[in-house]
Amino acid sequence: MNKIILILFSVLSYGITIAQENDSTLLRINKIAEVKKKQFIHAFPNNKDTCLLDHKKLDTQYRLTYQKVDMQCNGWPGYDETFLTYNNKGLTLVSNSLDGIENNNTSFWYTKDEEKPTKTVLFLRETMDSIVTNTRYFRNKEGRLDSFLAVVKNQDGSITRTTNIARYDENGNLSQLYIIDQKRKPLQMMSYEFDKDSKMKTAGFTSYGEKPTFSQIYFSYNQYGQIANTINTVNQKQEYFYHENGLISNVLSYNPKGVLEIEFIFEYTLRE
Repeated sequence: MNKIILILFSVLSYGITIAQENDSTLLRINKIAEVKKKQFIHAFPNNKDTCLLDHKKLDTQYRLTYQKVDMQCNGWPGYDETFLTYNNKGLTLVSNSLDGIENNNTSFWYTKDEEKPTKTVLFLRETMDSIVTNTRYFRNKEGRLDSFLAVVKNQDGSITRTTNIARYDENGNLSQLYIIDQKRKPLQMMSYEFDKDSKMKTAGFTSYGEKPTFSQIYFSYNQYGQIANTINTVNQKQEYFYHENGLISNVLSYNPKGVLEIEFIFEYTLRE
């Protein structure tokens, strides 16, 4: 958890998404090639079937190369597929398809001295338009990311500038990330709190503007340092269970009244 960093500009994920992902080190140690997350709806009284919600494939370096999400598991038509390509610098192309038809793709460019992408191009297949983002990173004298400026050329040719400002706690963990517009007005903020062992205690998200929002999730751990449960500001709770090798086996999801609604079941395929 203490290695959570911003990788793509304003795309932020935290909380339940973070908690339901296995540590990449464990995937490598256990030589995992594929991860399948099945969903069982306990809220349906006569339901006896699981649904394959999420299917991931990993390359030999245990990076995500393919993901399929079946939206029918949640009552929506269709399925979503994502294909990821890498080079020695990192991610170079993300292609997204809906029901087998390419919807959009994002290309990433790097400079010689920068490990993070300095340019991205999002191509929208339906409209044949592109959104181009150029990013400049600023680091402190220790080399730690302090802030970065993203300049976006939108579909209509207009330019949007946002500044992302990172703050860290005394142990070097990312504690706050502000996104402000070109007039220095806040747009969003992510906030994290860690314990003395750099395990995440809370993660919060705030949006500003005409309809500001705030949400937060709290983490607790078992004796092995694994996430035991999470609970958010609307009292939705999730409990986590693990195999002996440390990989997630099941996640139980409860509604705000404490009633079990959904169970996620994880299955793994070993690399040959």
